[in-house]
Amino acid sequence: MTVYSIIKEFENTPGTNDKLAILKSHAGNSDLKEFFRLALHPQILFGINKIPEFSTNGIQYGWRNLTSAMAELNVLITRELTGNAAIDHLRMVLSNISPANADLISRIIKKDPNCKVGHKLVNKVWKKLAPEAPYMRCSSANDKNYDRINFPAIVQKKANGLFLNIIHLNGEVTVESRNGNVVEMHGALDDDVKSLLQDRNFVLMGEGLVLDDDGKFLDRKTGNGIINKAIQGTITPEEASRIVVECWDVVKYDHWASGKSNTTYDKRFSMLETIIRQLELFYSMEAERNDIRPHRRAKLRVIESKTVMSFDEANTYYKELLARGEEGAVIKNLNGIWKNHTSPNQVKMKVKDPADLLCVGTTEHTKQPGWIGALVLESSDGVIKVKTGSGLTEADRQKSPDYYIGKIIEVEYNEITDDKKTKQKSLFLPIYVDVRFDKTEADDYKTILERSCVK
Repeated sequence: MTVYSIIKEFENTPGTNDKLAILKSHAGNSDLKEFFRLALHPQILFGINKIPEFSTNGIQYGWRNLTSAMAELNVLITRELTGNAAIDHLRMVLSNISPANADLISRIIKKDPNCKVGHKLVNKVWKKLAPEAPYMRCSSANDKNYDRINFPAIVQKKANGLFLNIIHLNGEVTVESRNGNVVEMHGALDDDVKSLLQDRNFVLMGEGLVLDDDGKFLDRKTGNGIINKAIQGTITPEEASRIVVECWDVVKYDHWASGKSNTTYDKRFSMLETIIRQLELFYSMEAERNDIRPHRRAKLRVIESKTVMSFDEANTYYKELLARGEEGAVIKNLNGIWKNHTSPNQVKMKVKDPADLLCVGTTEHTKQPGWIGALVLESSDGVIKVKTGSGLTEADRQKSPDYYIGKIIEVEYNEITDDKKTKQKSLFLPIYVDVRFDKTEADDYKTILERSCVK
């Protein structure tokens, strides 16, 4: 089988175990292995965010197979070619291979295999082939974790959008989702990032939010729908211009790639404030002089934060955020380092807990034939099984079941429960939040438990 036919088989196979069986049966396919390595490894970047126009009129340069085409991408990875030269080279590669292989190369450049196979499955077959993108998670909200917070500490708004890494490497800007997918921004952030970081290789971390014409943030569902278009590569330049990233951290690229930075948070956040405040001031002055629309102003902002001296002060600020309709807050130690793991130095303050589950089916609405009544959801290991219709709007219910089945669904819930008779674990009062187009694998029970406030 060709790599393309294997990828198409993955697209049509919903079950995780079935996907794993297919992957294992092709473990000796070196081209398939290289395809997943290039598409999923977070430190392999190409410096190109958009696939250029090309035509497949026939073989002209002798690149007759996928092996040769993937090898030609090395000059992009090493930055031997950058800018327009890199784009022209990619166009030449795409124009001189079959349409099927051109599709595979495009998926690699976008850092998205787009076949519902992610890091966990790939690494079960080829150990450590594709590590997950570095990401520092918050500890869950409980007394044990709160005891690790030292005062003074910093409390930050929990923005209600999608997490984004903004990577500045050797003069090129790449925006990636938490899962490592390239986010198409049509260059909307490039000038600001380059002006701030200049010749320094850093990764900015923050939450992507979308502005309306009045400069107010759209609701999460509408805003994330636009950012998901950026992940899928279908966003327009106008829509991309409305995306703002509220940043809370900045880490040297080499430290991010290695998974650890020993620079304490007070120093990292101070640097972030210094560089972004300059940008905000510039745009503010420009807006006053030229009456610039709100969504044309600074695209990078510092997340709302407050230094607190006690938990009482932290809780007061947290309640203020909730009263304003914000999602929640995070409390952080000023001396905390950055590390790719669940950090004991930052603890979420949140009423409900999140879980990302796989949709394995739907039920029909009892009063509206043809509508969806509930989504049937499972953790990746099947330990947690639950149905939910809460949070689905009328428009959500009228979508085809195929829109949800096989996708990762974010829910919020109150607690993990056990059925008295069957002992099946479930979630109490789960509420549908959104489809996670930036994720390809559901949480397992261990991950859900780690993120839960209830132990």
